[in-house]
Amino acid sequence: MTDAYVRSLERSRHNTTRTDRPRVFSLAGREWDLLDSVVPPVYSPSTATFLELLDFPVGGSMIEVGCGAGAIAVSAALAGCAQVVATDVNPEAARNAELSAVRHGVADRVRQGGSALLGFSSRRDLGRLRALADTADVTLDPVGSRRVAEPDTVVEYQLLRLEPRRPR
Repeated sequence: MTDAYVRSLERSRHNTTRTDRPRVFSLAGREWDLLDSVVPPVYSPSTATFLELLDFPVGGSMIEVGCGAGAIAVSAALAGCAQVVATDVNPEAARNAELSAVRHGVADRVRQGGSALLGFSSRRDLGRLRALADTADVTLDPVGSRRVAEPDTVVEYQLLRLEPRRPR
């Protein structure tokens, strides 16, 4: 990990415990709810910047991975996307996005609990990935795999479906 990435993670963790965290915040001319363990987008310009850069496909679909409070996903639905999936490894963030969709009247188009596909290879640490998935309460289901001979080794490529773990 780069130093900049580590510092960013530290800032995010700190921002979830700040005593001056708002319960409701303003962004892009709208009010948004903020649940306790969700990283507040008001302490970083990233969400507002991406909202300015994104060109939402009217009538199309979109997925937001790492939805946080749901500002981008809900803004996509408000801009005319027919279907939006908002997902996050933090279940409270996915819930926060759902609350934001209800607040702004687009809950019929913003769906929580979507799945994502991840391409993974045997060059990486599958045990570590499984541990991270367990921590995030996410399942890793194999969709398919191929063993490919490369010049220096044989690599197994896997396609994994990530989904929120269902309550037992």
